[in-house]
Amino acid sequence: MNDYIYLIIILTVVGFYAYREFMHGPKRYRSRPCMGKAWKNAYPKSENDNIRMFLECLVNGMAFSSKIRLKFEPSDKLMDIYRSIYNGKIPSGDAMECETFLENLASTYAVNLESLYEFSGEETTLGSLYEFVNA
Repeated sequence: MNDYIYLIIILTVVGFYAYREFMHGPKRYRSRPCMGKAWKNAYPKSENDNIRMFLECLVNGMAFSSKIRLKFEPSDKLMDIYRSIYNGKIPSGDAMECETFLENLASTYAVNLESLYEFSGEETTLGSLYEFVNA
């Protein structure tokens, strides 16, 4: 019986860590203050709701909690965010986070998905994607 209790405790601790790490985003972003001011400084004419909607596409695509959407800033590179999920590596198989994010943008902003794929690359920042979908 004690073995089951230890197993339950271990699984609970591991589950809590996994939930915090994956749903609330990698620590690098999770530990940041709100970046809303950085978005408003970069895009002063943009409405807050439009910025939030863009970032909601990101967190939904990356399978993060909506609570951290304002932890990302315009200069963050899409591939850095992606790599942070997998501890800096690009896995041979993934959950298609970047593709889901781009699909979210295409449907939300009614832009051509193929143009988003052509636009996204190693140096693509969230800000450059934001400008592209709001052009």
